[in-house]
Amino acid sequence: MARKNSADSALIILFCFSAGFGALSFRFAPDLKPFWLTLFVLSGVLLLVIILRLAFGIRSGNAPQRALDAAVLHTGIDRTDKLSPFEFEQWIARFLTLCGFDAATTPKSGDYGVDVLAGKDGLITAIQVKKYAGPLGVKCVQEVAAGMRYYNAHYGWVASTAPSFTRQARNLAKTCGVELFTKNDLALMLYALQQEHAGKAARR
Repeated sequence: MARKNSADSALIILFCFSAGFGALSFRFAPDLKPFWLTLFVLSGVLLLVIILRLAFGIRSGNAPQRALDAAVLHTGIDRTDKLSPFEFEQWIARFLTLCGFDAATTPKSGDYGVDVLAGKDGLITAIQVKKYAGPLGVKCVQEVAAGMRYYNAHYGWVASTAPSFTRQARNLAKTCGVELFTKNDLALMLYALQQEHAGKAARR
């Protein structure tokens, strides 16, 4: 991103220089027509390049945000902020059920690190659900990885409201085959499942 901004700044400076110098040449040295005409043509080309770069940057930069906004809107994940941790677990299980999973919460105690079990197409996903405002550490990954083995699950998720995971948590998750979802990741993933399920239902 920094390189792109630097390149845009350089193009703008070059455009201003060529356009300004061309205007001065036209004003004070009209007999040097090939010179200032070349500068004006160069200025036009630079202006077109700047406009195209800015337009493309705006479109590409806003696309991920638009996708996230749509996911938040359609999943209603922002409405879970006021839920208790157990209510959030129930919300996850209910949402996955509506997306075609056979999903249910595990007992409140003795859950072996797994809060929700979700099955689909013969595959079981063990999910630890975390209502958390700060970065999540390695403990949640350790717990769900152990729970995967206990429940013979094929996949393991940590579905959270956290903004991020620590580097140690990400490294261990990669080793254990556990997928980590921040709040934004969770919204996008649930929205994708929702759209996939709606598409299958429409084709029936």
